[in-house]
Amino acid sequence: MTGQQLPIATLIASKPKHPDLLRRALTSVVKQQCRPDFLLLAFDSRLPDPGVLDESISHSLIKEAVVLLNQRRPGAAGAWNTGLSWLRSHGFDGYVAILDDDDEWDPDHLSQCELAGTLDDADVVLSGLRVMKDGVEIPRSPLSSVSRDDFLAGNPGWQGSNTFVKLEALMRVGGFTDGLPSTNDRDLAVRLLGLPDLKVAFTHRMTATWHIDSQADALSRPGSPQKRAGLLQFLAMHGHLMSPDVMTKFKSRARDLFGIDLP
Repeated sequence: MTGQQLPIATLIASKPKHPDLLRRALTSVVKQQCRPDFLLLAFDSRLPDPGVLDESISHSLIKEAVVLLNQRRPGAAGAWNTGLSWLRSHGFDGYVAILDDDDEWDPDHLSQCELAGTLDDADVVLSGLRVMKDGVEIPRSPLSSVSRDDFLAGNPGWQGSNTFVKLEALMRVGGFTDGLPSTNDRDLAVRLLGLPDLKVAFTHRMTATWHIDSQADALSRPGSPQKRAGLLQFLAMHGHLMSPDVMTKFKSRARDLFGIDLP
């Protein structure tokens, strides 16, 4: 049985100091074959200077964007939750498509996610997220299956920019964790995949691009004090769910990828 076609809201969390990065993200939203019904720009620390958005890109969709200031704890999670609260208060009942301000979507990202979600009546649709580091693509395949243990141990490919989830499902797990300095994607995945009746669909193709270290102070970056703090908080929240094997993988990944030894 196929599901009903639902509206789509695009949500971008950003810091106003990087208009060039935001321009790239917004350009990829404008180029979508499936235009989102809402575009929300949630700024973390302060609103951008007047005219910055107009200078970034001139398009009717951008001019109609809802511009919000983070009303929660500082950080990406607070900015995203501010956007989710706005959608909920305005009666939105559809999919939330998140895009990091330093990433971009292929023109068919939203249309592919919408198609998979409608066909399977899915709560979550996962599309492939290619990784670009210093302009070079790091080979990996799009996700075709996921489990909670996958995200307790590591991250096989669900980041901010390929998050496409029904608002209702996000509200069931309380949205993002305010104040979590990193691992927001894994934390959300663990809590969503813990729902007993969650339906997950896959596009089976790469439709988004994650640019690693585009800026030294991007909202999410590896090997930083914020990364260590995020991993420690993630462990405190979800360590009780980890089997000994998963715990070993979690700590090994932190050490091998980020040079962080965890207790």
